[in-house]
Amino acid sequence: MPPWAPPLPRRRGHHGRADETVHRDGDGDRGALRSDRCRRGLRPETVEGSRRAPGARDLPRQLLSRALARARRVGCDGESRRAGAGRRGQAKRVVRPVRRPVGQGRRPAPVEAAGERRPEEEAGRTQAVTDPIERVARLLAAARRPVLFTGAGVSTESGIPDFRSPGGVWDRFDPREMTYQHFVGTEAGRRRYWEIGRQSYPLMRKAEPNAAHLAIAELHRLDRLDCCITQNVDNLHQRAGLPEAKVIELHGNATRARCLDCGQPYSRDEVQAWLDSGVDIPCCPGCGGVVKPHTILFGEPMPAAATQEAERRARTSDLFVVVGSSLVVYPAAYMPAHAKHAGAALVIVNLSPTPYDGQADVLIPARAGEVMDAIVRRLRSLV
Repeated sequence: MPPWAPPLPRRRGHHGRADETVHRDGDGDRGALRSDRCRRGLRPETVEGSRRAPGARDLPRQLLSRALARARRVGCDGESRRAGAGRRGQAKRVVRPVRRPVGQGRRPAPVEAAGERRPEEEAGRTQAVTDPIERVARLLAAARRPVLFTGAGVSTESGIPDFRSPGGVWDRFDPREMTYQHFVGTEAGRRRYWEIGRQSYPLMRKAEPNAAHLAIAELHRLDRLDCCITQNVDNLHQRAGLPEAKVIELHGNATRARCLDCGQPYSRDEVQAWLDSGVDIPCCPGCGGVVKPHTILFGEPMPAAATQEAERRARTSDLFVVVGSSLVVYPAAYMPAHAKHAGAALVIVNLSPTPYDGQADVLIPARAGEVMDAIVRRLRSLV
């Protein structure tokens, strides 16, 4: 296993929670959900798109092994040496910088079976391609099992706000009001949740697929997509033309709802009509049970089937392309690690830095729509 990789989640009898930092206190606290790091409440950083870039405390320890290596210091002769080096009887160690082409991150030693070549080599590359768009297009043309992984950065270009930017979700709502415990355990929690949902759902409902969604759907039509694993809940991949069977939704789907008691399914449009008619807490017409959207709240177990299938697809991929995700929400953010452990090439397209940038084979810090559209246009000439 490469030394930079984050530790994979332990196998459990069931499956993980949406936020691994949240645990349930004892009976004396009435089962309240608390953060291991902060007893004052839930952290907005535990969902896609927090207000700040990930810090050392937010990342798995092994992922920081290189960053936390012993610091080098510069001697009076101007040469760099490790702390403690240069003592009597020890030779100086000169550190030379490594130059990399623009758009290219550090490349770990490839993990390949005997006689098996990476997608780049299969494409007949004889020299390094420094244009990142060209490189990704060639990787897609050569890959046998390419997997896309999308986050909130894809949907923001459709007008759906993310979590961290000014005017985003956490500027307007308190994340502590969005816990699973608060929703299922109190009538006040459900009332507040649906009050927020009544305001936010119309914005998501009127959003249209953008260039990134359309480009990913085009990859499917070009037979260049094994599946799309997404953290988004807006159903825009499907509306862009991607078949349901090709989309793995790790955090659920906000266009659907169900009764938690009898399991009766409802469309979110139907529930919205109840809210607009004056209902403040929707209940199941059949049994009177609690109605909840198909989205994962803080502290709610991740969907086991979707999570396991996403892990399997990541491990069997030979190319893993991250688009519009900051990769700080676990366990979803483990997917690139699963792919890299299996020897897949890693591409990251995201405006802001991610913890995996240094391990990306291709890194493109730009808007998802313009990049994916350019990649697909170049890909058409190669397949």
